[in-house]
Amino acid sequence: MIPQLYPWLLAMRQRLWGERDRNGKVLGTGLLRGEEDDRDYKLGIFGWGEYKPLRTRYEIPVKWVKNQRNFNTCVMNSATVQKEADEGVELSVRGLVAIARREGYVQGNGFSALRDIQKCVQKFGIPEAKLLPEADVDWEAYSDVNLLSPAVMANAALHKSKSYFTTRDRNETLKMLDENRILHTGMPWYQGFNMGSGFSWPWLISMIKGFLVGGHAFDIVGYDLDYHGRKTYKLLNSYSTGWGDKGYFYADMDFLDKVGYERYVQIDMPPEVAAAIANYQGQFVKAPGSPAIYFVTQGKRHLFPDMDTFLAFGGRSKGYTEIPAVALDAIPDDSVMDITQSDYWPYIKDLDKSQWRDALILLISKR
Repeated sequence: MIPQLYPWLLAMRQRLWGERDRNGKVLGTGLLRGEEDDRDYKLGIFGWGEYKPLRTRYEIPVKWVKNQRNFNTCVMNSATVQKEADEGVELSVRGLVAIARREGYVQGNGFSALRDIQKCVQKFGIPEAKLLPEADVDWEAYSDVNLLSPAVMANAALHKSKSYFTTRDRNETLKMLDENRILHTGMPWYQGFNMGSGFSWPWLISMIKGFLVGGHAFDIVGYDLDYHGRKTYKLLNSYSTGWGDKGYFYADMDFLDKVGYERYVQIDMPPEVAAAIANYQGQFVKAPGSPAIYFVTQGKRHLFPDMDTFLAFGGRSKGYTEIPAVALDAIPDDSVMDITQSDYWPYIKDLDKSQWRDALILLISKR
């Protein structure tokens, strides 16, 4: 399909089968399916693995529920909600829309991809709502790049994200929610998910229903491990508090994990730190000229206190990688490696410490 025609086709589907407000006005969707990028930082670099939620149900409080009206700006509405949770101040969706349009991240009447808007927030930020409030105007006036005065852009720069990470993993999603991190995501949106087509209490999506309307972005703000007998995510839409459960809806975890798009989460970490962690995750590393050797795992570096401990964790077979001191310094410190937690400890614990080195070398050679 010709790329320029795709937003037009989605807009036509939306007019025919899309959600409508109480006055019959069509509400927007607007999520374009973006290309995954290997340069994106993955939450998996922190090595969390299996995760047990801290609660049976939990949601991150959201103060400002958005209303995209008939614009296709769901990606920017939901990105703004995500950033507001970190900033503690109401931010301007309109400001983000204008910046994204100026920078070429928007097609047609608000269509955009999740990654593009994450990149936009990282590069430019979002201005506060008091500087550029919402207005019931047409698209050209709403997204006018001339609204972006130097004062507005300077204020937006105060509300940038440092870096964004992606995941599709349920364990990582639940851990982020427990740490009060909203996830920005989306999915294909179907006619049956619209209130006018029968979507009603308990506002639960668990299967595809009806015709495909387009893509739609929203925020994962919570979870409930027993919502009408299902494990669900709690999701915030951008159709105002008059839609669904006061602006919210729920999705079966199995369903959203299968059909949903990538999930973006912002972690207050400089890109150079994220890059160092990603590059050396799971490795033994040291800086040139330094005797100190570290194990990089779960986003942090762990010091080997001595050569015996290094050997006990497989150091002889794995060796170590010399990395620039600046990269090593970028990785946060954590606990010191404990030889009693190694696989070889049961074999050496009854020996005199002076015998550990020879015993470890012998044990490793026999493996």
